[in-house]
Amino acid sequence: MEQARGQVGRRAFVRRLAGAAVAIGLGALAQRRETSIARAQPVAETPVQVRLGEVVQSGADFRAGLAERVQLPRAGGDGWSIAAERVGGRFTSEPLPIDFACSHVGVHWRTDGGSQRGLQVELRSSRDGATWTSWRQVQAEAHGSERISSELGAEAETFGALVGGRLGRWLQYRVTFAEHGTDTAAVRRVALTYLDARGPSSGRTGPDVPSPALGSKAFLGRVITREGWGADESIRFVDGEDQWPRAFVAPKLLVVHHTATDNEQPDPAAEVRAIYTYHAITQGFGDIGYHLLIDNRGQAYEGRRGREGEPGPLDREVLSRDVVAGHVFGYNYGSVGIALLGTFTDAEPSESALQTLEEALAFEASRHGLDPTERTAFLRARSRGGEDALWRDDLAQVCGHRDGVPTECPGDRVYARLPELRAQVAARLGPPGPRARIVRGPEDRSVWPTDLVFGWDGLEGAVEFSTRLEGWRLSGEPDRIIPLSGYGPDERPTWSPWSRERAASYPLAPDAHGSYTLHVRARGPGGREGLYAARWPLFVDRHVLVDNAEGDRTARQGSWQRSTNVLGFNAADYEFSEPPGDLAAFAWTLDVLEDGTYRVLACWTEGTDRATNARFTISAVGQPLAAAEVNQREGGGRWVELARVPLSVGSPCRVELTNQADGVVIADTIRIVLI
Repeated sequence: MEQARGQVGRRAFVRRLAGAAVAIGLGALAQRRETSIARAQPVAETPVQVRLGEVVQSGADFRAGLAERVQLPRAGGDGWSIAAERVGGRFTSEPLPIDFACSHVGVHWRTDGGSQRGLQVELRSSRDGATWTSWRQVQAEAHGSERISSELGAEAETFGALVGGRLGRWLQYRVTFAEHGTDTAAVRRVALTYLDARGPSSGRTGPDVPSPALGSKAFLGRVITREGWGADESIRFVDGEDQWPRAFVAPKLLVVHHTATDNEQPDPAAEVRAIYTYHAITQGFGDIGYHLLIDNRGQAYEGRRGREGEPGPLDREVLSRDVVAGHVFGYNYGSVGIALLGTFTDAEPSESALQTLEEALAFEASRHGLDPTERTAFLRARSRGGEDALWRDDLAQVCGHRDGVPTECPGDRVYARLPELRAQVAARLGPPGPRARIVRGPEDRSVWPTDLVFGWDGLEGAVEFSTRLEGWRLSGEPDRIIPLSGYGPDERPTWSPWSRERAASYPLAPDAHGSYTLHVRARGPGGREGLYAARWPLFVDRHVLVDNAEGDRTARQGSWQRSTNVLGFNAADYEFSEPPGDLAAFAWTLDVLEDGTYRVLACWTEGTDRATNARFTISAVGQPLAAAEVNQREGGGRWVELARVPLSVGSPCRVELTNQADGVVIADTIRIVLI
């Protein structure tokens, strides 16, 4: 049977602390101002510098630990890993002394690239090396900025969410291999990043934040700013350079997370500082990955830094509109990430936290014109050049992290609340008012460059409309975009003047390529603007794309089954066929719109049961052009080039896949791109 793949994808980072225990000095700390939390006054007057260190184990270091049914590196084999000998194999490290009492610990590990399904990592701490806390499981994180690191090569780096250090000066970890097989990952390196994020307010508790029915401006006014929680802005820079340049893309999704950290939060601001430092330095983002964080008392904290030079006392924009963060790999360009502090796999979130989450979602939905009850098609962007852009259909506009990538986040208890939250947010926002409905646009959302022609109707008394054709593509420079349409200075959105027109045409140059979305706002006779905007997303390039679900351009022989079991597919689903018995074949037919040489690309979802030799053949008018064998156990969720072939107008390209392979074969989408 086709299986879900449990391994979390590789993490990106740009720099790493080196050595066994590197400490960054703890500077002077400011005294906390005693004010009402509910009014979001500062909890720190100056930046709080987080103390940071790291201890690393690899090779011979593992031999000092305890191995139970686990193979250790032998003498002279310092480059070897720890690997399971049998199911249930367990490795426990020696007790590891650290330089200072820590408030938080982040465990991250590298493997040989094998399957991490069943791999469990736990941590405990001690203040004296004799009395230890209980073992606590480390939750693997599955978010990230879109950087691609070349440092790791074929190895995979997994980052665990922060675990409370309980002021320990000794740390110990253990790794359990709950499964064993030829593809089971071996662990090459384990690093413990330990932090002291405490400020002078540590240990104090505050009241729950009242949650009246607040308007969006009122909500923004009670968010604790980065200055308020003590963000040390200096750690965003290396040699004077901002490590995470800001980009701005209009959100189409609101994504709910949990931080998978401890539920005990005596000093929530310290929790935020620790996450910020761990994301910015250890994981190499350059800033915190979330837009907003909420503690169990219902207080909200500003996350990712946005536009500079804004009027006001801070000389910057608080909770900056449209800024791209790093919270769902592949979905960061065009989404907002809101995280509840804590782990909610089994524990229930507090009612105060849920009420503030509802307010935060209403605030973001209101300012971005999103209907919290609707579903959408989203264009993922994972690589710098945008070559890995894939559609994801039928995604709730208020969704959980797990809806995009395989992860437990935001925890079962929070995820179960999302349907109720969507309804509550819609009720909080009230009647939607005048709306537009786009009724005419390009039939295919993957479009060859041409004139884009749209038409729309008015609903609920709408008489005037304002439009924005948002267009952008990823830059070769990490984390930046190239604005193409609908952007003004400082990457701010620009809209057309209000008009009674119900149609628009946008000519595109032949070399245009990028992500485009038409946004249409509506207002009534009295000037009342509706809450929600209509949208029509497109992906423009000199390309043709055919998905498995397009029945008029696909053909099947033998047994094929549809599935959404493994995330990373294009559009709504993919199809699979079991290894050979009876022959099964899947064929895509793609029209050629211009003579030339084309790249032929395929995408699939990866898994340990997949074929390592899935065979594609490429032909035109019955003449074979190329063939390729690919390993579908890797490369999932992105475009993989099969071949480069000459194609001509009037001679469609045919790509065929058979199940004559050593595992399950996946038929998803084929794309041809003119070189």
